[in-house]
Amino acid sequence: MSVLSWGKPTIQVKKYVNGVLDPSENDWITLSTPVQGTTNLDTADGDTVQALEEGGGVVDSYTNKSQFTLSMELFVKKNETKPIDDNDGVVLDNYAVRLVPEDAENNGYLFKKCAVTARETWTSADGGRWVYTFTALVPDDGGKMVRPYKAQ
Repeated sequence: MSVLSWGKPTIQVKKYVNGVLDPSENDWITLSTPVQGTTNLDTADGDTVQALEEGGGVVDSYTNKSQFTLSMELFVKKNETKPIDDNDGVVLDNYAVRLVPEDAENNGYLFKKCAVTARETWTSADGGRWVYTFTALVPDDGGKMVRPYKAQ
């Protein structure tokens, strides 16, 4: 058992249908294992807005919500189809995505609602790769965009 939430993750996605996410455990698709070192959760700090008085003193300040993306690359393997359909990188549907760490007793992450972008790359060293980026959106329940997730 590991102490840290690291190692080979399991990534699962679930498509919104008619703007709704089925709350059951059905229809989650497990993606193939990502290319080593390509799975990243990135956080961008929200903008800070300040009320300044003459001379530059800060009277009040607040910071907007952070922005979150989860990205990974998957090898394009023989006889596999893209796990998420796109039209030249554009994915019209929203998805939920969850990351389960190698040691599933540790916390992973759940993006309850996100926009998805897709790219395809190729090099002679690695062949084809599908690059997916999930951008967290405010979920319909208004809760946190990124939540801890523990596999059941």
